[in-house]
Amino acid sequence: MAKLNRKIKTKTTASTEEGAGYISKEEILAGIDVGLKDLKAGRKTPAREFLKELRDVR
Repeated sequence: MAKLNRKIKTKTTASTEEGAGYISKEEILAGIDVGLKDLKAGRKTPAREFLKELRDVR
């Protein structure tokens, strides 16, 4: 999860610097695909743990 957050922050920062403050449809679909593959492979995070990580990032 932390790896994904860093990647999102990096892409957002890069996009903002370029003046394009959005994520393309392809990037969104790729992220969803990665998440589905992780679920099928058994790599998942309980909702409580995920929400705690989100709160701790702020």
